[in-house]
Amino acid sequence: MEVNTAATVQAVAAGVAAGTTIWLAYLTARYVTLTQSMLSAMREVREPAVEIDVEFEDDFLLLVVVNRGGTPAADVRIQIASPLRWLDAEGAHLTRLPAFRDGIDFLAPGRALKFHGGHVNWKLMTAAESHVNAGISYLDSGRKRISRSVSINVRQYEGAHVDSFRTPAESIATSLSEMNRREFHADVERQREATRLKAP
Repeated sequence: MEVNTAATVQAVAAGVAAGTTIWLAYLTARYVTLTQSMLSAMREVREPAVEIDVEFEDDFLLLVVVNRGGTPAADVRIQIASPLRWLDAEGAHLTRLPAFRDGIDFLAPGRALKFHGGHVNWKLMTAAESHVNAGISYLDSGRKRISRSVSINVRQYEGAHVDSFRTPAESIATSLSEMNRREFHADVERQREATRLKAP
């Protein structure tokens, strides 16, 4: 009887040990997979991510090249692929700029470069020819070349207010600057009035 009990206890203990070992092996494998996924995601966040966008100042187009990643981008190349017939001189000004002609050697993380593209003639714009089609390529931190293309429908922005393209910080800075300007002019007027009253 005691032999059978001891054998049963040993069998149960061996089964529990085997089950625990299998469970620990599964948890370890899962942990390794999750850690690799996290490292991969962290690397992606840290890598440069250069994008092209457009903004407007009244009816003037600004082409924006921005690095939204966490590390610098190198040898940034920009190519405008389609004619911009609805821009002053069909956008030729952009392609003559050094950044477009020769590239950008270094683009820091968070840096946004805004290039003046010219006046938009909305009447010349058609549904077929209302896009900025561009290609962009750059070197990441491992010197691997990343390339992407973008097509931005400019026509959808017609009538959008210039404030639509300002960040909250820019709006606050503009408001403070305007307040300072008004206060300065008010001070000048007060001084003129005081001088006028003192005059004999």
